[in-house]
Amino acid sequence: MGSHRFLVKEVAVQAGVSTATVDRVLNNRSQVKHQTRLRVLRAVEELERLQDSLNLSGERFLIDVVVEAPDRFAEIVRNAVEAEIASFLPALVRPRFHFRETWTTPELVARLRRIGLNGSKGVLLKAKNLPEICEAIGALRHQHIPTATLVTDIPDSTRIAYAGMDNISAGETASYLMSRFVTAHGGTILLTISHSDFSGEADRIASFRQSILLVRPDLDFVEISGGYGQSNATKKQVTELLERGDQIIGLYSAGGGNRAILEAFNELDVPEPVVIGHDLDEENRMLLSEGRISAVIVHDLNKDMRQAFAGFITFHKPKFKTEAGRFSTVQIVTPANIPDLA
Repeated sequence: MGSHRFLVKEVAVQAGVSTATVDRVLNNRSQVKHQTRLRVLRAVEELERLQDSLNLSGERFLIDVVVEAPDRFAEIVRNAVEAEIASFLPALVRPRFHFRETWTTPELVARLRRIGLNGSKGVLLKAKNLPEICEAIGALRHQHIPTATLVTDIPDSTRIAYAGMDNISAGETASYLMSRFVTAHGGTILLTISHSDFSGEADRIASFRQSILLVRPDLDFVEISGGYGQSNATKKQVTELLERGDQIIGLYSAGGGNRAILEAFNELDVPEPVVIGHDLDEENRMLLSEGRISAVIVHDLNKDMRQAFAGFITFHKPKFKTEAGRFSTVQIVTPANIPDLA
């Protein structure tokens, strides 16, 4: 992996572990937990990706990006972070990534505590809206480490900012589209979220329901959650629903896993519904190009990163000028206007 290119101390800072642990991992010694070994190896990979910025001079702002989401979304978060770190030169924003498809609450709280012990200039956090997470954010703030929430908010916490779209507006937009794409009178709309404790997804669904009933009172709804947007778990939930005989004519997927959802329809020989989804990850790009998703609601994730980073720097350097604006603009992508990859 080319680990010899970096000082042990540099890898230790990136991984958030001791230099002795890094030395044991890089020299293939025993007495290292599997997860710790993986963390060190991922740190080396991150340093390799950040090699150009490591060679620059300037004040470094080490930030931690903590995300609970499927790998497909975590990857576009990583890409957006790495695309925007150069925007703040001569300040050098250096990210450490903590990605998992699912965190237990104690695991996530423990990771936030570790970040507090290791030191950080800011935490960009996508997590559930739970009291324990709020308390962990408060503890970081007490240590002079600000937190910004990403795409799903934790509004009662001491976070300094929310970076993402207006999820209520997103739900209203999905409602507008669905009410026009679904032409049959009557029928059931399937609403899916990864977990009800992600406040952003819950806001989307609540807004969707309220808005669409004003113009389409003929429609019924069924909702599933708890699949975390993971393919197997989400597919299982949808399969069980379809086996009951529910006639689904539309799908508002606020939590992802769309290919798996559509596979459940295909395997039971049920016609695919009109689909409105979120996020322009690789999976949704393919489904759009295949004409199996009618529209995907997106926002400028890069702008979210710029606002979060600016918030962190301003927290520590009040004279720093930050870009204005609270929410990213809701945008609509259809099979006719799929943007090129950057």
